[in-house]
Amino acid sequence: MIKRIQRLLTVIVVPGYVVMAICLLYWLMLGLNLLEIRSLAINLIIGFVFVLSAAGALTGTWVKMFYAKSLQDNLDNLNALNTRLRRQRHEYLNEMQVVYGLLELGEAEEALTFLKPVYDETARTGRALKTAHPAVNALLMNKMNLAEERHVAFYTEISANLSSAAMDAWSLCKILGNLIDNALTAAEQDEEAEVHLEIREDASECEICIYNNGAFIEEKDRDKVFEDGFTGKSSEGHGFGLGIVRNLVRQSGGRIELESRQGRTMFTVHIPKRSDTE
Repeated sequence: MIKRIQRLLTVIVVPGYVVMAICLLYWLMLGLNLLEIRSLAINLIIGFVFVLSAAGALTGTWVKMFYAKSLQDNLDNLNALNTRLRRQRHEYLNEMQVVYGLLELGEAEEALTFLKPVYDETARTGRALKTAHPAVNALLMNKMNLAEERHVAFYTEISANLSSAAMDAWSLCKILGNLIDNALTAAEQDEEAEVHLEIREDASECEICIYNNGAFIEEKDRDKVFEDGFTGKSSEGHGFGLGIVRNLVRQSGGRIELESRQGRTMFTVHIPKRSDTE
């Protein structure tokens, strides 16, 4: 499905740029007096065609670069989660056979020792499957695995399933993905790297809170971190993607807050809930 969308966008984008190039070539030749066309109507038509082509080509390019790519990322995360769950189920059955055999032999201590990593892995997967959005669950599982690979302790506390948030799953994934990636990068600066994610709600809004124990962000830089491409020694790892996060939050009518002190930098996203009529 996503590949079809990408092919469709290519069909729209490529001709759009070709038409734009032809229009520019027409105006260049006209400016060099290589053409003798002086009809205002024709020039207006060429200008109208150029504007339409530019709008279609640029919109298609934006959708292809951001929306289609995000859809593909979400699909990849879902496929990875599905593969992991299937593999875990297969391994679980084999491991239960081992536990059963140990218990039959009276080796209860050995069975407990064997079960601990099995339980830890199952519990870790369960922590990611607590929201109402499969794409968000898959993203969280992916980030948990990434944190493990980067030797960052990743703690989650999810008490809201985000089903009432006035935001689609794609936007939630963009927000969570950018904030978690930045937190992991910042936390790696500490010897005992930690990232904490809390998702909660009250009567009027859902909250996503992400904090880490990396380097703090100075007061003078706290507005700048939301600017595209901002970097700084004291805020390394926080400057990329935060502008996208802020724009998505504002579009939903929400807000994002930043608190930072030595040993703790926290971003809190406030997303309003949908009204009952929506």
